[in-house]
Amino acid sequence: TGYGNEVIGRDDYFIFEACEYLDAFLRLYPTESIITNIDYDHPDYFKSTEQIVSSFQKYARLNKRIYINGDDTLSGAINHTSTITYGINKKCDYNAKITHSPASNEFLVVKNGVEIAKCKLKLFGEHFVYDALSAFAVAYENGIRDILILERDENLGGILQQCIHNGFGLHKLGRELTGPEYA
Repeated sequence: TGYGNEVIGRDDYFIFEACEYLDAFLRLYPTESIITNIDYDHPDYFKSTEQIVSSFQKYARLNKRIYINGDDTLSGAINHTSTITYGINKKCDYNAKITHSPASNEFLVVKNGVEIAKCKLKLFGEHFVYDALSAFAVAYENGIRDILILERDENLGGILQQCIHNGFGLHKLGRELTGPEYA
C-alpha cells in the first residue's frame, strides 16, 4: 500500500495488499486479513525471523478474523481468536484437492472434508492455488456462494510487475537479487 497500486471503489468491501516493510501494515485497521506466508524479508528493517513474526502477530490483532496459510510454518505461529486456515498439504478448514490438467491448474475446494466447489486457473504454480483458495475462503465465510475468481491477466505478474525494491533472496540464497532475478 502507498505505492500507487490501489484502486478505490464504492462498495462494502475494500481489498488491498498490505506491506510489512517498516511495519507499514500496522497503520491499517482491517476487519479481516489473509496471511499468505511469513518469510524473513526486508533484512534492512527486520533483524530476525522472530521480529517479523512479532510484527505479523501485532497485525493479526488488528483484525476481527484472519485467514492463515496452514502450510506455511511461520504463519502457523500467529495466534488469533478467530482463525480460518487454508492449504494444500496439511489439514485445514479449506483445502485445495489438486486435479492436474495439461492446460490449467485445477482443484476442488474442500471445506472441513466436504467438496464445495471446483476451480480452474490458467496460470500454473502452487502460489496461484493458495491465492485463489484464500480469496474463495474469505468470500465463502462472508456468505457469498456464487463465486467467480477472475485472473488479472494471462501473463505472469506479481513480483515482475511491482518490483519496487531490491533485497529478494538475501535470506534463502545468501545474496541480494532484484525482483525479476528472484522470480
